[in-house]
Amino acid sequence: MEPTREQVIEAIQGICNYDTKLITACQDIIDDLKAEKLSLLSNVMQNIIQGINWTVEVLNRTIDTFNEGTERLNKEELNSALVSFSTAYESGNGEKVAEAIQNAIIPFLHKVCEAGKEVANQS
Repeated sequence: MEPTREQVIEAIQGICNYDTKLITACQDIIDDLKAEKLSLLSNVMQNIIQGINWTVEVLNRTIDTFNEGTERLNKEELNSALVSFSTAYESGNGEKVAEAIQNAIIPFLHKVCEAGKEVANQS
């Protein structure tokens, strides 16, 4: 059964609330990753990865609503941010991961939040 528009809007609002907290968590670990004080296998890092994955899962189910009337989220741009992070993570280099979080993931999450607020306000 397809979700109702109301359910989709609730999911979009939920992703915005969650991603705001995820942005804070990402910002908090950047310095530790650069100084290699935080392992890429730490619980904090794994929780952030799970949060990013959850965001992507919700986006995949709601992207049409996000982009109703105007393109707010470009899939290629979002995929590029994820590939950048994934490549950095696979390198095992904390500094590269920190840079990918700072330059790709955080802007990606901000964009999702901005688009989500716009969609929610129009409904």
